[in-house]
Amino acid sequence: MQQFSQSHLDEFSVNDVRHTLREIWRVVRARRWLFIFPTFSLMGLAFVGSLFIPRDYEGAALVRSEADPIFSIVNKSTWAQPLADVKTRMIEEVREPGMIESVLRDQGWFDRLPRLEDGRLAPEGVTRKNLMVSQVASGLSAKVISDTDNVQITKIALRHPNKKMVPAVLEGLRARYIPKATDLAVNALQDAHAFLMSEADQSREKIAALQQRLLEFEVKYPSINPEQPDVTQAEESRLIFEKIDLERDISNLKATQLELQRKLAVAESPDSPSKPTVKHTAPNPRYAGLAQEIERITAEIQQGLTIKEMTASHPEIVRLNDLLDMRKAELENTPPTVAINDVPEELIKVQQTARLTEADLGSVQNQLTNTEARLAVITGRLGEIERSRTLALEHRHLYHKTKAEIRRLESELRDWQDHIAPVAQVLYLENMNRAVRFEAMQDAWVTRTPITPKVSLVMLVCVGLGVAVGILSVVIAELIDHSYRTAKQLTTSLGIPVIESIDEIITAGASRQRLLRRMVIMPMAGMLVVAGAVTAGAVAYGSLQQPEKYQQLTQSTTELFDSLVGGE
Repeated sequence: MQQFSQSHLDEFSVNDVRHTLREIWRVVRARRWLFIFPTFSLMGLAFVGSLFIPRDYEGAALVRSEADPIFSIVNKSTWAQPLADVKTRMIEEVREPGMIESVLRDQGWFDRLPRLEDGRLAPEGVTRKNLMVSQVASGLSAKVISDTDNVQITKIALRHPNKKMVPAVLEGLRARYIPKATDLAVNALQDAHAFLMSEADQSREKIAALQQRLLEFEVKYPSINPEQPDVTQAEESRLIFEKIDLERDISNLKATQLELQRKLAVAESPDSPSKPTVKHTAPNPRYAGLAQEIERITAEIQQGLTIKEMTASHPEIVRLNDLLDMRKAELENTPPTVAINDVPEELIKVQQTARLTEADLGSVQNQLTNTEARLAVITGRLGEIERSRTLALEHRHLYHKTKAEIRRLESELRDWQDHIAPVAQVLYLENMNRAVRFEAMQDAWVTRTPITPKVSLVMLVCVGLGVAVGILSVVIAELIDHSYRTAKQLTTSLGIPVIESIDEIITAGASRQRLLRRMVIMPMAGMLVVAGAVTAGAVAYGSLQQPEKYQQLTQSTTELFDSLVGGE
């Protein structure tokens, strides 16, 4: 029976821990070389393979921006948004391919690319150049790491496999970043100032247009503004009282007209004396009286306009003008002379009475006509005032809406003006180079060791991979080993009773070979494998933790190999 055999589950009790530990120990002791060789071989290969994983180094360059104390006060109120826009745009500008390509070209990173005979880059060189630019752009980042009232520090970072390229490229980018950031700050200030001025001018134009509209409302509808006294109220009251007086005067004039018509009818009745044939004329006293009254009214109007400094719309001047128009109209209808007949005294008296009555009747009719015309004018004006008030009520909501819009625009204009003054002050400071100053902080640096891959992760993965393969080898070997190790296993599996069993018979030669393999060959081979794995691990660790020494070692080894090959 073979010495190493597969154990069956029915050989032991699952409740007996000693049997389980004994079986584990047997497997470890029997399969130790099957574990050691795969484990350390694969571990060494994994360490060697880790040497070919690309190393990424990270470097950074700091830019310090310091603001004038006056500028930082403005910054809190007005400059915050433009400055934030500058930050965002500068972070985007840093990763712009054109800027990266110009930096790489100026530093000579494209000098060794394949070129054509005329000096231009060959297609392969263009491809490599674009790859180099995209690799730098993908590894670039910029962020603000410190932001106080007056000082802000921006970090420009770069991740790249070429350790020597990192600080050089960062220095070139920072050298372009500082003047460009200054220009962007000034441009943002100027844009902000122009925008604020434009918005303020637009607000002023809108306010002027709305104020003109309000004025048109107030002229067209005098009572539209409830906050101001109604200018038509006094005129309306005066017209109402004048209308009442005119209506009373019309009633009196109509009564006088009826009385005069009755007297005239009596004077012209057939019972009156015959009319004379001989006639002569005399001045009409009524005509002279009207002329004197017109002169008196004209003098009163002139005195009111000059001495009393009344306006043409003053109620007293308006009343006198209306009375003057009435007397002028009456004067035009009154004859300057009257006819006198050579008749008897009684007939003369009757005729004189008739003429006077007729003249008085004409005067009353003129007064009545003028009074009714004036009443019609007043009635029309009162109607206009009432219609104006009705229209004012209908348009009052538009009036209030316009005033509200003016208040909103005035508030908006005040906000624009509050922002314009600080921005103008900042522009003044910038013209004196006092607003924001950008400067470099220390030299660009790069990490001494690669940031990827991590040494702990590499060690863990390589060791874990080797151990997993070793364990898997032992498990597979145990699974495919179907040999029997005890009599009970044989009896259980085959159903054949075992009478007696003897151990494996080993000859002297086989015993010496087994001893030599167990004590010399396998330990030496295992030591070599372990030493190779440890050496590979040390080299992999050194390439990550001591890249300079690793480079020196690699270079020395390459030179030694070249010298040996060349010597041969």
